[in-house]
Amino acid sequence: MYNSRTGRSLERRYGSTNFAFLLLMISALTSVIYVVLGQLLTKTLQDEYYMKTCAIGFSGVIFALKVLTSSETPRGREFVGGLWVPTRYAAWIELILIHLLVPNASFMGHLAGILAGVIYTSTPVGTIADEFISLLTGERIIHGVSYYQSYTFS
Repeated sequence: MYNSRTGRSLERRYGSTNFAFLLLMISALTSVIYVVLGQLLTKTLQDEYYMKTCAIGFSGVIFALKVLTSSETPRGREFVGGLWVPTRYAAWIELILIHLLVPNASFMGHLAGILAGVIYTSTPVGTIADEFISLLTGERIIHGVSYYQSYTFS
């Protein structure tokens, strides 16, 4: 369900160097969230399974990029799994569909990616990350107008 245009559109918008640093930060954030989710589930459910599983690959980061792309596009609808859904919920619908259709896929890894994307787009973490990346590269990350209207919890 991943659309390869996601990364390319963000790279064009942010610039290659900024996008590379953003990928590093999103990767780290997704990994931290994955570990925290594992610890929470292990303690809550009293089952060591969640700390003994691993997620391999880039799909969690792709889910985070999906959230970023959704926040950069005007509100609308996206075709996901045969359904038209609001763009801001597309990653969540994909999470559920992939979990149902591919039971061995890393639900927790994909969820960690979505949460990383939401944290980046909806909290000061994203602004701090953007400023840090700008300091490193000398180029600002410019977001679209719809970015600032997405994923608000009001």
